[in-house]
Amino acid sequence: MNATDALRLDETFDLDAGRIEAALRTLWQEAAEQSDGMPVARVQVMNLIVYTEDATGLGFIEEVLSLLPERHPCRVVVLEVDADQPRPLSATVSARCLINPLGGRKVCAEEIRIQAGTDTRATLVDALRPLLVTDLPVVLWWTGRPRPADPVFRRFGAELVDRVLVDSALFRDPGAGLLALARWKDDARVRATVADLAWERVRPWRHLLAQTVDPPEARTRLPLLSDVSIGHAGDGAPPEEALLLAGWLAASLRWIPEDSPAHGRVTLRAGARAVTLRFEPTAVTPGPLHHVRLGAADGTTYSVRAADQSGLGICTVEGPDTARMERMVPFTHREPAQVALAAIGRPGHDPVYAAALAAAAEIALLGATA
Repeated sequence: MNATDALRLDETFDLDAGRIEAALRTLWQEAAEQSDGMPVARVQVMNLIVYTEDATGLGFIEEVLSLLPERHPCRVVVLEVDADQPRPLSATVSARCLINPLGGRKVCAEEIRIQAGTDTRATLVDALRPLLVTDLPVVLWWTGRPRPADPVFRRFGAELVDRVLVDSALFRDPGAGLLALARWKDDARVRATVADLAWERVRPWRHLLAQTVDPPEARTRLPLLSDVSIGHAGDGAPPEEALLLAGWLAASLRWIPEDSPAHGRVTLRAGARAVTLRFEPTAVTPGPLHHVRLGAADGTTYSVRAADQSGLGICTVEGPDTARMERMVPFTHREPAQVALAAIGRPGHDPVYAAALAAAAEIALLGATA
């Protein structure tokens, strides 16, 4: 495994682009001098802005940033905002360099760390413009609870960045949060696309469920599906991952959310027939999701669930005229830092997520999660 080292200038700057660029050049010179003849590569594939107001989350951010030079070398701007106190804008600069133990190039990524307060956070969008590398995509990773109505959040999406990465699982109210995020995405003033760590966590479930219904005999029963249940952690409202998975199914199969006759239940319209969607709380589950079960009108069911053993899933097919078939398959488990790295690196607009988010918002709007 490759290792990283860090170079840092022990100096704090006013937010002056010229001085910061000069400081970065000094760091690159130091990196070259310390490389013992090894070539130093200044590789940048994007600008990454990391916004945080919570000092307790800095450890996780540092873990992700330490892995960036290997996966996504870029210019990183970390915004540490004190939401309770005024503070002038100031900056420090550093570099993280990837060291290959087998030799070869030493790849470095730049980092600018900016401190701001309640009185200066509104100026961040304008202050950051001259610090970004031109002609490269700009990604904003908004850590902590997403706030689509926040003026700073909105300005980033409307004026500066190409993609905004959030974790919708941090909304206080899953249904209301996804609805607000969908409305923000559809605002004509917003130019940025949206990405979601909760959606990234749903990815293995989507892949496994798609494989389960991919055989021809299963695909012929998709128009016969009449009942869907999604098991999730906890005994309250379904989490964002469950809502996004339901939205993905509805969007993929062209089901239209129609009604919520009871808490945790949704009626969807599939042409002339109805499909019942149930959210089922589950006490013991290793993650936010526990199982997905699809039932056809002829009594055939297809299900995917997480096995008790980490890293494994169980796919089951059974019907009135067929023997129960069960197989254990690899079920990718990724640590939170790996989930964040994967989401950061996914390019551009994701139409599948956009459709799933819109459908999940419609399901939430019906009141199934209230």
